[in-house]
Amino acid sequence: MKNIKYLIIFFGILYASHAFSENDYDIKILPEIYKSKSGIEFIIHEKHNSEIITMNLYFKNSGYIYEKDNQKGISTLATILLKKYATTNIGIDEFSKHLFKKGIVINFSNYADGIIMDVMCLSHDLSETLDYVTMLIGENKKIDGNLFKNTKKILIENIENETKNINYIAYKELTNALLNTADPYYESIEHNIEKITRNDINNFIDSHFSLNNVIISVAGDINKKDFRDILDKHLILSKKSDKINIKHLDHSNIFNEKKENKSIHFKGGDQHIISFALPSLYLNGKPKRDSGEYYAQMLLINKLQRSGDGYLFKYLRGNLGLTYSSYAHIASYDNLEYIYGKLLTNNSNKLKVIEAFNEMLNDISQGVTKEELQAMKATYIGEMIVTLGFSSIDYTYTMLNMLEGSYPLNYLSKLIDNINKVTVSDINKVAKQIFDKNKLVLISVGDDEKEKS
Repeated sequence: MKNIKYLIIFFGILYASHAFSENDYDIKILPEIYKSKSGIEFIIHEKHNSEIITMNLYFKNSGYIYEKDNQKGISTLATILLKKYATTNIGIDEFSKHLFKKGIVINFSNYADGIIMDVMCLSHDLSETLDYVTMLIGENKKIDGNLFKNTKKILIENIENETKNINYIAYKELTNALLNTADPYYESIEHNIEKITRNDINNFIDSHFSLNNVIISVAGDINKKDFRDILDKHLILSKKSDKINIKHLDHSNIFNEKKENKSIHFKGGDQHIISFALPSLYLNGKPKRDSGEYYAQMLLINKLQRSGDGYLFKYLRGNLGLTYSSYAHIASYDNLEYIYGKLLTNNSNKLKVIEAFNEMLNDISQGVTKEELQAMKATYIGEMIVTLGFSSIDYTYTMLNMLEGSYPLNYLSKLIDNINKVTVSDINKVAKQIFDKNKLVLISVGDDEKEKS
């Protein structure tokens, strides 16, 4: 499973590095792995200084890259239906008011490789919360016919609208340029969603939201034995399973072939979007999380997208005022990992933005000084102390990766130490690799007629 979620908290470097110290918060996160009597594998971090329990249920191989050819869109449709199911069957006012009063949060998210159910509650409400989870996805779950019909209609309308959106077109064209294939999601499900039946959805829920297909991460004020007992008593899932044929694609040569930058005409408005992709260190394989280069890439991506002192902000907005907004992060599709970003500008500034962006890549690929590296470390470490010290919401996602074996169990507890070990040599070697403008894939979308006028 790829890194499912990336959280960046924007704090000033002085505030982040001086207002907090590592000893102020519980950042020594060493979770443990166990199995319930019913066979559910879970990873737990006991955090007894907070009454809040954060839990993620990850349903493996249920994301859209594993959908059958004749059922494209079924994972998204199932996710939306499950979000609506409880409010439809219990009564939206009664249910939502009850959850609000109790402080219980339940949500579903559909990712490329799986569906995640996010759950948050107070520790004394855990049993009741898992009863609600069972009601939503438990054994013998049957989706109401009217709910299915209405939700499918709304989803089709949303897809039709989304495919006409400039942001979607920028994403779609970049994906096409990278993978040399049609968009992996919206266009493929647009032609299949009508064929999906209520029986298909019920079978999907039974086989994918099943006992054999779930792993759980949990952090909060509960010990492993109590959690295991509550899990066995209150989470009752289907025992069915569906054979899933997983065929990963080889993406290792994607950035080795020179790809032409494209300009796509989109009529309407002055908005112009430039989407781009650059290679990460790990295009087609597992990251080496014990290497200085891995943590050097983390520092560089953080510096690339930061507001205020970040590369994109400095070169495109702060100095020249060319963009309204910009962002970048590590993205993944199947077993492809790459740097994805987007720049929002207007039609008249399009060429200036592309020129400044290439200039930025040329400069930052040369590397950093020792003083610049120290500043990057201080900023990143300050953010991590705040993130890991205050909230367990995001590191429970990382714990799922630990459970699957793609992160070591001491990854979070050693994170700051490993960041501090990054050398100038590490970061300059990585900067040259990932900010290579000869491997840049860039797509611009906007009203070129207005640009000329």
